[in-house]
Amino acid sequence: KRRAPVSCGTAKSDKVLAVARQPYTKALFISRLDPKTSVADIENLIAPFLDRKSASVTKLQTKFDSYSSFHLAGDFSVFEILNKADVWPEGSIFHQFFGKLDRSRVHGSESSSSPAVNV
Repeated sequence: KRRAPVSCGTAKSDKVLAVARQPYTKALFISRLDPKTSVADIENLIAPFLDRKSASVTKLQTKFDSYSSFHLAGDFSVFEILNKADVWPEGSIFHQFFGKLDRSRVHGSESSSSPAVNV
């Protein structure tokens, strides 16, 4: 079955207000970085590319201790900027992160203190 198309209200009201729409975000997975790489290191690496735009950086648990991996989230323009080979160190791998971040996979000692960090 087909669903009926969605309609949006247009009436102005002072008492009943609609909730602002959540901003659309895209995420990037980056891996094969040195195991000593920290969230602060990644924030410092991407800061010159973002020009005061906001990004969330989270260190992930890995299967092996020989590398580290990160989840980076931001709006579409941030994703477009960071999804380029000239941003990331030689030998690292990166691709779009699909789905929601599983909080059980977040590295215990290294995670962003807020959902979005201005870098």
